[in-house]
Amino acid sequence: MTTLNYIEFYLKFDNNISIDPRRFSEILSKTKKININNKKIGNAFQKTIYEEFFEEFTHFQMFDSFDSFNNNKKAIKESIIIMNPLDFENIEIPSFESIIKNDNVLTMMYNKEDLPLSIFPSTSKCYEKHLEQRISFKIFNRLYLNFSTKQHASEPNNQYHYIYFNYHYSDRLDVNEHSKSISDIISKIQ
Repeated sequence: MTTLNYIEFYLKFDNNISIDPRRFSEILSKTKKININNKKIGNAFQKTIYEEFFEEFTHFQMFDSFDSFNNNKKAIKESIIIMNPLDFENIEIPSFESIIKNDNVLTMMYNKEDLPLSIFPSTSKCYEKHLEQRISFKIFNRLYLNFSTKQHASEPNNQYHYIYFNYHYSDRLDVNEHSKSISDIISKIQ
């Protein structure tokens, strides 16, 4: 059985996970002032992520700022990622139930595997490429709030803006505090 180890919670605005740029910027400014557990949410850090999607895996490259990708700097992380989507019917996470059932949140659950580049097969059947500029807030060790602007190679003239949490899940953890923090932040920015 494949185990759950990675969850993304995309916030919906007007029933869509892509948000208009003006509202995206307003929410980003507002988020910097949010308090969680009587502390400010923290400083954000920037990343640029370039992904090439193949049939069974994703070639993933992460750069430490928005300009490093454009200036041909070396990636700070490069790997092969396999994201196996999981069926909600077979997974119960009581702590996250209220978030999962929230109509203003799209939840995606995965078994995520990071593999070394040495297993990269020789193939040229890449079906899509993404360039993502992400501003991330670290909420807890395993929980991040992300403000993402993505551009797809198949639609080079369009940019999509997303606000989402990524959570590195383990059933050995007490996730109640993490769930409460996610719900609290959602209520403050939606």
